[in-house]
Amino acid sequence: MHVLFRTLGQQQGLQQIRGILPESIDEFLNEAIIQNARVAILGNARPLQDVRTPQYTKVSAFNSYHTLFVTYSFSKEVPVEQSNEGTEVECTLPESPICITNFVLRYKNPGAKVIKRDCRVIESERLHQTLDDYLNRASYDYPIVSLNRGIDDKRFVISLFTGDSLLDVDGFDISYVKMPAVVHLDEDAWESGNKDTSQSCDLPEHTHHQIVETAVALWFQTLGLTSEQQERENNNKNQQ
Repeated sequence: MHVLFRTLGQQQGLQQIRGILPESIDEFLNEAIIQNARVAILGNARPLQDVRTPQYTKVSAFNSYHTLFVTYSFSKEVPVEQSNEGTEVECTLPESPICITNFVLRYKNPGAKVIKRDCRVIESERLHQTLDDYLNRASYDYPIVSLNRGIDDKRFVISLFTGDSLLDVDGFDISYVKMPAVVHLDEDAWESGNKDTSQSCDLPEHTHHQIVETAVALWFQTLGLTSEQQERENNNKNQQ
């Protein structure tokens, strides 16, 4: 990606790109990675599901970033009496997510196959309206989760409702989009054959060209700002 960054910069007529430091290229690449991932997420986001009829998008541009998809399972026992009335559950993920895409509830089912049900994630502003709706309220097959508050980058609290369920909750499977790896090139070690001290981009290879193009564009913007600042300083000196 570093080589492509320099190549694209030279193709666009800026020879001074040869002198840019690898650390600076890393910064532009990491910013470009976040920007592209954010655009893909926001461009393909859909409203939260407050009705029982699912609305799935089978093909999405965000599938290009499938290497960031993670499903994390954790155990959290919630008695049926609490989950029917609604209970707060603290969730802790192993890493900071960009966004959470799905909750799957696991019911206790002693001596039989584990029962799993997809949860509907309801905004707090519409939670009570949905719970009072006879057709769309929480139930055994259609449990409801509402995101209450965040504690830190990895921990947050949800409210869980299972309606008429007669089974205790055993835990959750949470699907989320993780933060991309921070790209870093240790040039000296890389040239000597040691790649362990460098971090490559963990996005699919077919996204790399677009990411580098964005990084080069960001670099061009900084050059433009620098030129404008220099011109402004020269004008101020002339006026004095």
